[in-house]
Amino acid sequence: MSPKRKHSMVQSAFDRLLHKLAPAGAGYIGPEWKFRIGRADGSDSAFLPDVAYIAKDRIRALPENQREESLFAPDIAVEVRSPGERVWLRDAKIVRY
Repeated sequence: MSPKRKHSMVQSAFDRLLHKLAPAGAGYIGPEWKFRIGRADGSDSAFLPDVAYIAKDRIRALPENQREESLFAPDIAVEVRSPGERVWLRDAKIVRY
């Protein structure tokens, strides 16, 4: 589902907050950044947090072709709760992150 105005405003506020709190140059912060988080059973899931932060040293450790869609969870993942959000899906994302 595409974010609506209020969702987008909250997402932007978290983005600004992370930029204020993160040490300058320590990491990357971005909205709608895709992560491919695998399970121990080999399954693949793609997550697109509303805002994500990854420390630069974690990104630099990846081969260049994995930096756009990392194969691990971000250091910080912000998911803005939507009115129609399914609780089981939110809980599943928390466990996977």
